[in-house]
Order: sequence, then C-alpha cells, then structure tokens
Amino acid sequence: MLRHKTISNFLLVLASLILINCSGGNQSRLEKIRVNLKSEGPLYNGPNTATGIWKPAISQGKQVKSVRFTQVKISSIDTSLNGLAANLVFQLASSNAEMKKIAFFKGKALSNELVFQVAGEQENLEEFFKGQEITFVVDYDLIPDEWNENLTFTLEFDAELVTD
Repeated sequence: MLRHKTISNFLLVLASLILINCSGGNQSRLEKIRVNLKSEGPLYNGPNTATGIWKPAISQGKQVKSVRFTQVKISSIDTSLNGLAANLVFQLASSNAEMKKIAFFKGKALSNELVFQVAGEQENLEEFFKGQEITFVVDYDLIPDEWNENLTFTLEFDAELVTD
C-alpha cells in the first residue's frame, strides 16, 4: 500500500513538472500602466475619438506569445467626464494588426473615472506587440452640443503577458 502511494505521488509530481514545462513562457503582469489620450478640439455632439501612443518595454530578444487585458479605466485630465461623454469603446491599433476592441463603457458618464467592461474574447493581441508602438483609441459620444477645446484623458490598464 505504501509503495502504491509513493508511486502515485511520484507520478503526480512528474505530471505537474511536465505541465509546467509545457506551458512555456514567462507570465508577467502589467499593472496601472497609464497612457494619455487626446481629442483635438473643437468637438461636436456625437461620435468623437481620442488617441494616444504607448511604447511597450519588452525585453530584448523576448517575444510576446499572448496578452490579456484584465482591467481598463479612463479619466479626464481637463474636466470631469460627468455629463460629458457616453458609450466609450477602447480599441488597439497598429501597423501590425487590424484594430481590435478591448473594452467598453455603455451609458452616460456619471463620474470622472469610468471602469470599462473588458471583452471576454481577446484573441491574437500579441500581434500588436510585434512593433515599436501601439495606438490606443477611445471612441466616445460627446454629450454637449459643442466643446471648443482639446480633451485629454488618462487611460489606465492592467494586463497579463506571456513571453518566451
């Protein structure tokens, strides 16, 4: 009985080591990464876009195998988002991949900081990390009839990366 238990434990440890080695890659977390986004004024009621550039610092020789955004927030630098914007959509754009929707906020902003709902499916995001920079895009509906100045936002996100 003891020998059977020892063999079982050995096989369990061996299987665990195989799974760990086969999972491949190093997992790391990006936390509270901030990117400034800007909409050039004048802006008008309805659809508008804010953009910003992020240059990910991936170690030399490392290749990103997978990426998953876990949290996305946005706040306005210039003024409160309260009553200013609605129906925000966060997307990634790059010369290496087609634009992808990552997260959204549905409804009217009722505070200055909004937490987006992150998309459940986030496939092939590693393609965005093959270049030197990623364009962050937030499309939103402006609620006032007109806004004569630029709007500047801070987008903050957390993500999980697996590299080789």
